[in-house]
Amino acid sequence: MPGGYKNINGHDGNTFASNNQPKNRKVSSKPLKELLLKELSKKEEIIVSGFDVVTGKFHKIRVSMPTKRMIIAALCRKAARGDNVAIGIVFDRIDGKVSQHTDFGQDDITITINGKPPNGQY
Repeated sequence: MPGGYKNINGHDGNTFASNNQPKNRKVSSKPLKELLLKELSKKEEIIVSGFDVVTGKFHKIRVSMPTKRMIIAALCRKAARGDNVAIGIVFDRIDGKVSQHTDFGQDDITITINGKPPNGQY
């Protein structure tokens, strides 16, 4: 019996080589970004339901909008409910990511070699 615990050699199974590859490998002809943009530009229809705060009546409204807008609306709803990740995404998109700038002044770094500054400098 080939293979097994402490009994694996180079002759077990198929070799990994260019001439030993699967025949009908499915390779996408379109980049993922293209496909995503196409899907996001489609219009979707959703039903929004809720209570009218003035009358107290329950309403259902059918809304048709682009998928991209629906995703943005869902993200904003999550942020409004206090989801920290959604809040971070919204603010990163509005204000840009916060950069962390580290400034080392010339006097902050001391280099010593064998306990002495290089070239006798202090």
